[in-house]
This record gives sequence, C-alpha cells and structure tokens, in this order.
Amino acid sequence: MNERIGIFGGSFNPVHTGHIRAAQSFLDSGFIQKLWVLPAAEPPHKPGEKLEPFHHRAEMLRIAFQNLTEVDVVELEKNLPKPSYTLQTFQNLKQHFPDRTFYLCIGSDTLASFTTWHRYRELLDLTELLVAERPGSVQREVPNEILEQVHFVKHDPVAISSTDIRKTDLNEKTEEDIHKKGSEPDRTTLTKEVAEYIRKNNLYRVER
Repeated sequence: MNERIGIFGGSFNPVHTGHIRAAQSFLDSGFIQKLWVLPAAEPPHKPGEKLEPFHHRAEMLRIAFQNLTEVDVVELEKNLPKPSYTLQTFQNLKQHFPDRTFYLCIGSDTLASFTTWHRYRELLDLTELLVAERPGSVQREVPNEILEQVHFVKHDPVAISSTDIRKTDLNEKTEEDIHKKGSEPDRTTLTKEVAEYIRKNNLYRVER
C-alpha cells in the first residue's frame, strides 16, 4: 500500500496552538493518512534566531501532539548536514521510503516566499504542496510553476507566532497569563503542558 504522509517542518520555537490547528487541517484534508512533524536542526531562512536546543523543541512537539495519533515527531534533520534544507530532507525520505508518497505541508505565508527556498524547483520534482489557507489568498504572488503543484487545504488560521511568544518571559508569567482561553479558542497560544515544560526547563528567558 502506498501510504501518503505529510511533512510539516519548522523551527517550532516554540510549538503553539496555531501549529496544532494547521496539523489537524492537513490531516482532515483527505490527502494524507499520517503527518510527520520535523523540527529543523538549523533552519536556513532564520539566520541569527536564538533557537532553544533541538531536544527541547522536539520534546515540546511530542507533548503538543500527544493526543493526535496520526502525528509522529520525526528527528530526521538532527542527523542531516546543516543547514536544514528541505530539499535534502525530501531526498533522504525518497531514498529510505521509496514506497511512500510525501507531501510538503506549509502555510500560505511560506508559499508566498517559496521561490526563495534553496533549489525549490528540484524540491517540486520530489513533492506536491499542501497549503493550509483559504484558496486564492496569495495566488497572485505565486508563479504558476508552483501553483500547479499546490493543493489548498481548508483551514481556519490562528493569528499566533512563535516570535511574539518569545518576546514574553514565560517564566515570569502565571499559568493564567500564558494559557488565556477567554471565550474564544484563538486566544490560546500554548497548550498547558507545553507552557509547563517551558517553565520547568527555564526556556525562552527574556534578557533584561
């Protein structure tokens, strides 16, 4: 059986509920049967960003996705050459899993800048793209050679970024501050378990 697997990569610094919702949208799309989440060891598009150690980011992913049985956290890029180019990741996947079909899962903001990716045309020879966003939202900015490889996935995006989360010293916030739900799910930024892990391990300290 040709298993169809989505590849959802990123620095996940840290993983937040926007990532979890996107993962669920990819799984609900019908294109894939499983989703592999790959933390980047050294993301090439974020030079100078302070990354928490790889093992912490991978563990937070396992905690965040523990209730999604179709999701596996795969530490493949830890052992590949740096920086963590997506092309070499897919070359490795195709080499070791030739009987599986892999889809690259990204957001619409990433699609808009896809032409800046390392040897993106070679990457498109290896995979099609699942894009979590409403169809038509960024199509005018994307060349046809890329759009021909795109499947838009129904998705209700969350206005959350890991960058904004890191600007707040989570170790100085109470659980109520970090995990504000209010009346809308979109207000949640981190799962309770991930927030607890961050505090326990003294991560994302803000320099004063």
